[in-house]
Amino acid sequence: MPGYDLSIEAARIFDSNPECEGLWLVNHGLFTFGDTAQQSYARMIAFAALAEDYLASHGATLAQEPGSDPASAASDAFSARLQQAIAQSDGGWSDTSVDFRTSPQIRTIVDQPSLVLALQRGTVTPDHVIRLKPFPLVVPADATVDAIAEALTDFAARYRNYFELGADRAPEPKIMLDPLPRLVLVPGLGLFGIGKRAGEAEIVADLAMQMLRIVCAAERYGRFTPLPPLRLFEMEYWSLEQAKLKKV
Repeated sequence: MPGYDLSIEAARIFDSNPECEGLWLVNHGLFTFGDTAQQSYARMIAFAALAEDYLASHGATLAQEPGSDPASAASDAFSARLQQAIAQSDGGWSDTSVDFRTSPQIRTIVDQPSLVLALQRGTVTPDHVIRLKPFPLVVPADATVDAIAEALTDFAARYRNYFELGADRAPEPKIMLDPLPRLVLVPGLGLFGIGKRAGEAEIVADLAMQMLRIVCAAERYGRFTPLPPLRLFEMEYWSLEQAKLKKV
């Protein structure tokens, strides 16, 4: 886990290896060192470029962020059905904000079953798991209000199982957050970020756009392998991560 213990361990490794210029930490990222802030920053740029060059040589270059085309009558109609289904669900919101994103690149991704499955394995950063939940909801474009409501019920059951498995292993009691999805993938249309407010839905959609790029690059390199569910639970229900949501 992030925090003091990780910092202390990193410092121990650095002290034991005075020639160390940086640390790659699996599932965390890159840390660089230097005699000055400028030197440390220069090493960060150099090592990040090294990683980019390596990925490019393996055909896994991170694509440019896909733009978003205007909404269509079909996406507006789906958005209305989605909002109605959420309002009717147990614990649902009477007023739901939706942020729709689509483009040829987005549709190419959400229309590929293998990539949709990859996107359901987990998230790419702590911010993604606290704002997008550990997995998205996937619904066909022609789903009726009743069909979407049924999908929301299935999602809630899956999320509740995820929570119970994590809470059973947590060192202190946990209270389950609402089991509503935040990201909805709709083959043929695009993606929908949802939230109680417009700002929340926009953040979800922005993070989802980033996640599409990362997961696709990982799949081209090998396999997108996020943190396992219990680790995702630790991140989602960590008080320091949840505190971020209070700033929205």
